[in-house]
Amino acid sequence: MQLTLTKSDPLNGIIKLVIDPADYEQKINKELSDYRKTFAMKGFRPGNVPLPIVKKLVGKYMLGKTIEETVDSSLKNYFKEQKLAILGQPLPLENPEKKLDFDNPATFEFLFEIGLAPDIELDLSKVSTTLHEIQVDDTSVEDAISMLQLRHGKEEKKINCQRGDFVRCDILKDGKNFRTGKVFNLSDINEEELVKFLDKPLEAEIESNPALMLSGKPERLSALLDLPQADALKFNENLVFVIKDIYSIIKAELTHEFFKNVLGENASDSLEEFKQKIRKDLEDSYNRDARTIHVREVLNHLFESLNPALPESFLKKWHSKTHKHHHHEGEKAHEHTPEEEAQEFEGLLTSLKRRLILDALVSKYQLAITPEEIKNYTRTSLRAQYQYYNLGEEKINEILEEGVNRFLSNQENVQHTYDTLEYGKISNVILNTVIPLKKSITVTEFLKLEEETHKTQHHEHV
Repeated sequence: MQLTLTKSDPLNGIIKLVIDPADYEQKINKELSDYRKTFAMKGFRPGNVPLPIVKKLVGKYMLGKTIEETVDSSLKNYFKEQKLAILGQPLPLENPEKKLDFDNPATFEFLFEIGLAPDIELDLSKVSTTLHEIQVDDTSVEDAISMLQLRHGKEEKKINCQRGDFVRCDILKDGKNFRTGKVFNLSDINEEELVKFLDKPLEAEIESNPALMLSGKPERLSALLDLPQADALKFNENLVFVIKDIYSIIKAELTHEFFKNVLGENASDSLEEFKQKIRKDLEDSYNRDARTIHVREVLNHLFESLNPALPESFLKKWHSKTHKHHHHEGEKAHEHTPEEEAQEFEGLLTSLKRRLILDALVSKYQLAITPEEIKNYTRTSLRAQYQYYNLGEEKINEILEEGVNRFLSNQENVQHTYDTLEYGKISNVILNTVIPLKKSITVTEFLKLEEETHKTQHHEHV
């Protein structure tokens, strides 16, 4: 067997694979012999059909199958041995000229076009970004305490809707049940739609458009409709809200008992110390979110500044051949316009570039994820879930490994866990390597920044 690579440039190449009879004869003879042992044919006892007859009946199929497997394994081994990072899959340039003839073993020659991943040089120590440090003011602390008082407060039933009340509604769409038991605060509703609810009693039916009710509040809208935020933002039609329950919350008083409910049994009875602890918790939470944004900005900087070159001509051919647009049986196939095809291909290029840069980070900083790490992470996550349901340590230890194995038998779960661990390692390297410019901002400024970041993320995924 001979295998050679000829590069036309650093990103494109042609692989020539020559397979001699010695590379496949022994394997095909063994497969035919094994097949003969179970082959049944009228006039012969099972396993006693003469080999020449077996060869005549299935020899050509066996030869084609063996050649195909030999080509596939040879290419994979070559890429691994030569440490070649290829993009997409090799594309055959031509079929072997010689026909498959079992009686006359031949040498077969195959040519494949390949696209090669570019070499990416990166240095996080040279990246310059801003890390925001959030200063929590007294108003933010008071607002947080007020929310905690509501969370630990008592419900007071009402018979008519008033500003600030909570309502539980069943939601109808075209006269049919759409959502059941959805709770929301009337304070979240925009004024023009709020007036439709004010003074309405139990069982009243109010027609309103959620997009108008919660305009500018995508998280609230997503929760109300039970839809992903991207889908919720596209929703734009009237629904009927049937009021099933109305109540207000009487805030919990600022007592030692309240402090213990929030902070635990060791909480001080001092209001000032309680406020200091809430301030510290807020600072930790906001600064944790700020670090998340910082990591994302560093990655975006790398994506935009490095922008590695790709073998686009090859990738376009590979994408065209392997990513056909399928349709369900009975449905008319959707003919993609040139604009749609171009947009889809640009998305592929962007995805590949980002993946290559992440791979470069993993390689440079030795962040590879091991199977044992995936298993340990899954084990820890499942243990926490079981503990939440108070199963007890004895029962948890009994079912834990079975749960881990069952979870990881799903390849999507494995990939999701891998991605989570990899992103965590990359984040830690960025936080420990990049020296940012630190800038103090208020909570209000940070919340605005966070909202803009979410909008940018949403736009990137649309």
